[in-house]
Amino acid sequence: MYLDVLKQAEWPNPALSSASDTPTKLTGNSGVKMTARTNMSRRLLARRYESWRRLRLQHRNQSRAGNSNRESLEKFIPKEHLWPIDEAWNFHAGGERFTTVNIFTDGLNRRYGQATSLDDYERKAQAMAYDGQRAMFEAYGRNKYTATGVIQWMLNNSWPSLIWHLYDYYLVPAGGYFGTKKAMEPVHVQYSYDDNSVAVVNDTDAVLKGMKVSARIYNIDAKEKASKETRFSILRQTAVPRRSTFQTWKAFRTLTS
Repeated sequence: MYLDVLKQAEWPNPALSSASDTPTKLTGNSGVKMTARTNMSRRLLARRYESWRRLRLQHRNQSRAGNSNRESLEKFIPKEHLWPIDEAWNFHAGGERFTTVNIFTDGLNRRYGQATSLDDYERKAQAMAYDGQRAMFEAYGRNKYTATGVIQWMLNNSWPSLIWHLYDYYLVPAGGYFGTKKAMEPVHVQYSYDDNSVAVVNDTDAVLKGMKVSARIYNIDAKEKASKETRFSILRQTAVPRRSTFQTWKAFRTLTS
Protein backbone atom coordinates (compact mmCIF):
# COMPACT_ATOMS: atom_id res chain seq x y z
CA MET A 1 0.00 0.00 0.00
CA TYR A 2 2.82 2.37 0.89
CA LEU A 3 4.53 1.92 -2.48
CA ASP A 4 1.20 2.29 -4.29
CA VAL A 5 0.57 5.64 -2.62
CA LEU A 6 3.99 6.91 -3.70
CA LYS A 7 3.37 5.70 -7.24
CA GLN A 8 -0.01 7.42 -7.42
CA ALA A 9 1.47 10.64 -6.09
CA GLU A 10 4.28 10.40 -8.67
CA TRP A 11 6.79 10.84 -5.87
CA PRO A 12 10.14 11.48 -7.63
CA ASN A 13 12.56 10.30 -4.95
CA PRO A 14 13.67 6.70 -4.27
CA ALA A 15 11.73 4.92 -1.52
CA LEU A 16 13.16 2.49 1.03
CA SER A 17 11.33 -0.68 1.89
CA SER A 18 12.18 -0.46 5.58
CA ALA A 19 13.46 1.97 8.19
CA SER A 20 15.91 -0.70 9.34
CA ASP A 21 18.36 -3.12 7.75
CA THR A 22 15.67 -5.84 7.65
CA PRO A 23 15.24 -7.12 4.06
CA THR A 24 11.82 -7.65 2.49
CA LYS A 25 10.63 -10.29 0.01
CA LEU A 26 9.55 -7.60 -2.46
CA THR A 27 12.64 -5.38 -2.59
CA GLY A 28 15.39 -7.29 -0.77
CA ASN A 29 17.86 -5.34 1.35
CA SER A 30 16.71 -1.86 2.29
CA GLY A 31 20.17 -0.31 2.12
CA VAL A 32 19.82 1.22 5.58
CA LYS A 33 22.72 0.62 7.98
CA MET A 34 21.39 0.45 11.53
CA THR A 35 24.20 -1.32 13.35
CA ALA A 36 27.26 0.37 14.85
CA ARG A 37 30.08 -0.38 17.26
CA THR A 38 28.83 -0.87 20.81
CA ASN A 39 31.87 0.78 22.38
CA MET A 40 30.25 4.20 22.75
CA SER A 41 33.25 5.87 24.32
CA ARG A 42 35.46 4.92 21.40
CA ARG A 43 32.77 5.82 18.89
CA LEU A 44 32.23 9.25 20.40
CA LEU A 45 35.92 10.08 20.28
CA ALA A 46 36.08 9.13 16.61
CA ARG A 47 32.53 9.98 15.57
CA ARG A 48 33.32 12.94 13.35
CA TYR A 49 36.03 11.07 11.48
CA GLU A 50 33.89 7.96 11.18
CA SER A 51 30.97 10.03 9.86
CA TRP A 52 33.14 11.51 7.11
CA ARG A 53 34.69 8.18 6.17
CA ARG A 54 31.48 6.18 6.23
CA LEU A 55 29.48 8.60 4.13
CA ARG A 56 32.34 9.32 1.75
CA LEU A 57 33.51 5.77 1.02
CA GLN A 58 30.87 3.28 2.08
CA HIS A 59 27.82 5.29 0.99
CA ARG A 60 25.75 4.09 3.91
CA ASN A 61 22.89 5.62 5.88
CA GLN A 62 23.19 6.54 9.54
CA SER A 63 20.91 7.12 12.51
CA ARG A 64 21.74 9.06 15.65
CA ALA A 65 20.21 9.91 19.03
CA GLY A 66 19.44 12.93 21.19
CA ASN A 67 18.99 13.74 24.88
CA SER A 68 16.81 15.74 27.27
CA ASN A 69 17.15 19.10 29.00
CA ARG A 70 16.98 19.38 32.79
CA GLU A 71 13.65 21.21 32.63
CA SER A 72 12.18 18.17 30.90
CA LEU A 73 13.91 15.65 33.18
CA GLU A 74 12.28 17.25 36.20
CA LYS A 75 8.86 16.64 34.66
CA PHE A 76 9.16 12.86 34.29
CA ILE A 77 11.93 11.77 36.66
CA PRO A 78 10.93 11.89 40.37
CA LYS A 79 12.98 14.39 42.35
CA GLU A 80 14.56 11.70 44.52
CA HIS A 81 15.77 9.87 41.39
CA LEU A 82 17.26 12.81 39.48
CA TRP A 83 20.78 12.11 40.72
CA PRO A 84 22.61 9.82 40.69
CA ILE A 85 21.32 7.99 37.62
CA ASP A 86 19.24 4.93 38.50
CA GLU A 87 16.51 2.68 37.11
CA ALA A 88 14.09 5.61 36.89
CA TRP A 89 16.28 6.96 34.10
CA ASN A 90 16.55 3.60 32.37
CA PHE A 91 12.75 3.28 32.35
CA HIS A 92 12.77 6.23 29.96
CA ALA A 93 15.53 4.87 27.74
CA GLY A 94 14.80 2.47 24.87
CA GLY A 95 14.43 -1.20 24.04
CA GLU A 96 16.78 -4.02 23.13
CA ARG A 97 20.39 -2.81 23.53
CA PHE A 98 19.19 0.68 24.50
CA THR A 99 17.48 -0.29 27.76
CA THR A 100 19.95 1.73 29.86
CA VAL A 101 21.89 4.98 29.46
CA ASN A 102 25.10 3.27 30.59
CA ILE A 103 26.83 3.25 27.21
CA PHE A 104 26.04 6.92 26.60
CA THR A 105 27.19 7.80 30.11
CA ASP A 106 30.43 5.88 29.70
CA GLY A 107 31.16 7.78 26.50
CA LEU A 108 30.31 11.07 28.19
CA ASN A 109 32.64 10.39 31.13
CA ARG A 110 35.51 9.37 28.86
CA ARG A 111 35.05 12.28 26.51
CA TYR A 112 34.36 15.14 28.93
CA GLY A 113 35.37 13.77 32.31
CA GLN A 114 33.37 12.10 35.08
CA ALA A 115 30.02 13.80 35.62
CA THR A 116 29.77 14.98 39.23
CA SER A 117 26.19 16.26 39.36
CA LEU A 118 22.97 16.44 37.40
CA ASP A 119 23.86 19.89 36.04
CA ASP A 120 27.32 18.68 35.05
CA TYR A 121 25.92 15.60 33.35
CA GLU A 122 23.23 17.55 31.50
CA ARG A 123 25.71 20.16 30.25
CA LYS A 124 28.09 17.50 28.93
CA ALA A 125 25.25 15.46 27.43
CA GLN A 126 24.06 18.48 25.47
CA ALA A 127 27.57 19.07 24.13
CA MET A 128 27.91 15.42 23.12
CA ALA A 129 24.56 15.38 21.32
CA TYR A 130 25.39 18.65 19.57
CA ASP A 131 28.74 17.38 18.34
CA GLY A 132 27.43 14.00 17.16
CA GLN A 133 24.45 15.40 15.26
CA ARG A 134 26.47 18.19 13.67
CA ALA A 135 29.12 15.71 12.50
CA MET A 136 26.55 13.48 10.85
CA PHE A 137 24.87 16.22 8.85
CA GLU A 138 28.16 17.91 7.98
CA ALA A 139 29.45 14.61 6.61
CA TYR A 140 26.39 14.23 4.43
CA GLY A 141 26.45 17.89 3.35
CA ARG A 142 29.97 17.56 2.02
CA ASN A 143 29.37 14.21 0.33
CA LYS A 144 25.70 14.39 -0.61
CA TYR A 145 26.18 13.62 -4.30
CA THR A 146 28.21 10.49 -3.66
CA ALA A 147 26.54 9.37 -0.38
CA THR A 148 23.25 7.51 -0.63
CA GLY A 149 21.59 9.45 2.18
CA VAL A 150 21.29 10.05 5.88
CA ILE A 151 18.43 9.21 8.24
CA GLN A 152 17.66 11.21 11.38
CA TRP A 153 16.16 9.01 14.09
CA MET A 154 14.19 10.77 15.24
CA LEU A 155 12.48 14.17 15.29
CA ASN A 156 10.70 13.89 18.64
CA ASN A 157 9.38 11.33 21.13
CA SER A 158 5.83 10.07 21.56
CA TRP A 159 6.38 9.92 25.33
CA PRO A 160 8.96 11.39 27.77
CA SER A 161 12.27 9.84 26.79
CA LEU A 162 15.99 10.39 27.29
CA ILE A 163 17.07 9.39 23.80
CA TRP A 164 16.36 9.72 20.08
CA HIS A 165 15.08 13.21 19.46
CA LEU A 166 15.98 16.68 18.23
CA TYR A 167 13.27 18.16 20.44
CA ASP A 168 11.62 16.14 23.16
CA TYR A 169 8.11 15.13 24.20
CA TYR A 170 7.55 18.61 25.66
CA LEU A 171 8.78 20.22 22.41
CA VAL A 172 11.96 21.45 24.09
CA PRO A 173 14.96 21.42 21.71
CA ALA A 174 18.04 19.53 22.83
CA GLY A 175 21.71 19.93 21.92
CA GLY A 176 21.29 17.71 18.89
CA TYR A 177 18.73 20.12 17.44
CA PHE A 178 21.19 23.00 17.47
CA GLY A 179 24.00 20.84 16.10
CA THR A 180 21.73 19.85 13.21
CA LYS A 181 20.63 23.44 12.66
CA LYS A 182 24.22 24.64 12.47
CA ALA A 183 25.31 21.91 10.08
CA MET A 184 22.41 22.60 7.72
CA GLU A 185 22.71 26.38 7.40
CA PRO A 186 22.52 27.44 3.70
CA VAL A 187 26.18 28.44 3.49
CA HIS A 188 28.27 26.45 5.91
CA VAL A 189 31.98 26.28 6.72
CA GLN A 190 33.13 23.06 8.36
CA TYR A 191 36.26 21.15 9.33
CA SER A 192 36.87 17.78 7.68
CA TYR A 193 38.21 15.24 10.14
CA ASP A 194 39.13 12.75 7.44
CA ASP A 195 41.68 14.91 5.59
CA ASN A 196 42.20 17.97 7.86
CA SER A 197 40.69 20.37 5.33
CA VAL A 198 38.08 23.09 5.64
CA ALA A 199 35.00 22.60 3.43
CA VAL A 200 32.55 25.30 2.39
CA VAL A 201 29.11 23.95 1.45
CA ASN A 202 26.72 26.10 -0.57
CA ASP A 203 23.08 24.99 -0.52
CA THR A 204 21.76 28.18 -2.13
CA ASP A 205 20.97 28.91 -5.78
CA ALA A 206 23.50 31.73 -5.90
CA VAL A 207 27.09 31.64 -7.08
CA LEU A 208 29.09 33.07 -4.18
CA LYS A 209 32.03 35.17 -5.35
CA GLY A 210 34.92 36.57 -3.37
CA MET A 211 34.02 34.71 -0.20
CA LYS A 212 36.39 35.14 2.73
CA VAL A 213 37.02 32.20 5.04
CA SER A 214 39.30 32.17 8.06
CA ALA A 215 40.49 29.36 10.32
CA ARG A 216 42.06 29.55 13.75
CA ILE A 217 43.59 26.91 16.01
CA TYR A 218 43.36 27.25 19.78
CA ASN A 219 44.99 25.36 22.63
CA ILE A 220 42.89 23.79 25.34
CA ASP A 221 43.54 26.95 27.37
CA ALA A 222 41.89 29.02 24.58
CA LYS A 223 45.16 30.63 23.43
CA GLU A 224 45.36 31.08 19.67
CA LYS A 225 48.23 29.11 18.13
CA ALA A 226 47.76 29.70 14.39
CA SER A 227 45.41 31.27 11.86
CA LYS A 228 44.90 31.51 8.13
CA GLU A 229 42.54 33.35 5.77
CA THR A 230 41.66 32.89 2.11
CA ARG A 231 39.18 34.06 -0.54
CA PHE A 232 37.47 32.06 -3.29
CA SER A 233 34.19 31.61 -5.17
CA ILE A 234 31.85 28.63 -4.95
CA LEU A 235 29.26 27.19 -7.33
CA ARG A 236 25.53 27.42 -6.67
CA GLN A 237 23.50 24.46 -5.51
CA THR A 238 22.88 21.89 -8.21
CA ALA A 239 21.19 18.49 -8.47
CA VAL A 240 23.61 17.21 -11.10
CA PRO A 241 25.10 13.97 -9.68
CA ARG A 242 28.74 14.13 -8.61
CA ARG A 243 29.05 17.84 -9.32
CA SER A 244 30.73 19.48 -6.37
CA THR A 245 28.88 22.16 -4.40
CA PHE A 246 31.63 22.46 -1.84
CA GLN A 247 35.25 23.50 -1.93
CA THR A 248 37.96 22.44 0.45
CA TRP A 249 40.84 24.40 1.83
CA LYS A 250 43.84 22.61 3.31
CA ALA A 251 44.19 25.21 6.03
CA PHE A 252 44.57 23.02 9.07
CA ARG A 253 47.02 20.66 7.41
CA THR A 254 49.20 23.70 6.64
CA LEU A 255 48.79 25.17 10.09
CA THR A 256 49.60 21.96 11.93
CA SER A 257 52.51 20.77 9.78
